[in-house]
Amino acid sequence: MGFEVNHISFFYGSKKIINDISIEIEGGKFYGVLGPNGSGKTTFLDLLSAHRSPVNGSVTYEGKDLAAYTKKQLAKRMAIVPQNFYINFPFTVADIIMMGRYPYIPRFAQPAAADWEVIDTVMQQTEVFEFRDRFITELSGGERQRVVFARALVQATPVLILDEATSNLDIRHTIDLMNLVSSRVKRSGVTVIAVFQDINLASVYCDDLIFLRNGAIVDHGAKDMVLNTATIKTVFDVDSKIAFEPYINAQQVFFKG
Repeated sequence: MGFEVNHISFFYGSKKIINDISIEIEGGKFYGVLGPNGSGKTTFLDLLSAHRSPVNGSVTYEGKDLAAYTKKQLAKRMAIVPQNFYINFPFTVADIIMMGRYPYIPRFAQPAAADWEVIDTVMQQTEVFEFRDRFITELSGGERQRVVFARALVQATPVLILDEATSNLDIRHTIDLMNLVSSRVKRSGVTVIAVFQDINLASVYCDDLIFLRNGAIVDHGAKDMVLNTATIKTVFDVDSKIAFEPYINAQQVFFKG
């Protein structure tokens, strides 16, 4: 079972940010959330992760309302890579990544060998092992983003929520991390819900796409069904051409300047 979103709305003050959204998000798939700036993408993820609560409607996961879960229970089910990560205290990279194992470590106990094994593996996969002893405050934006990504991966949760999680990364690290996440979907049945600014990147990796505009869902479904010029025009107000690219085995969107 996955998420069931039932007629949720959310306001910032008097401004409606999420407008009566209903959708079912199945487990074991890679979802891409797309839309223009201010369309409600980040707030939608906040509501799915229980970071915020809807003013109206409900969000359930595995048949249970999110509000009924404890923070520790949620931390064993969902890991989040936020759009922005600010920390001024000089924790080491290893300290930051270890935070992802806290839901599994008994209170007042030290991390077990199994925890360190998970951490070391993920640090190697995300290429942050070499600066594990450096302070997070010393890293570049891209290095820091990979550390936060690694922290989420060591949580080993069935749901991974990504809010523009590769926005500060170069092309190679973006591809490497997307491949890493995609492999978890295919091999372990992890559910990934990710906000993308790059439609073409979403087309390569996602199974389903969710298009938002003005806090409402314009279209959603299998990417090959909903990725079309009409939807792009409605959502982004731009003209486009879509063609299948055999080199990457995915549709790509072309825009004229």
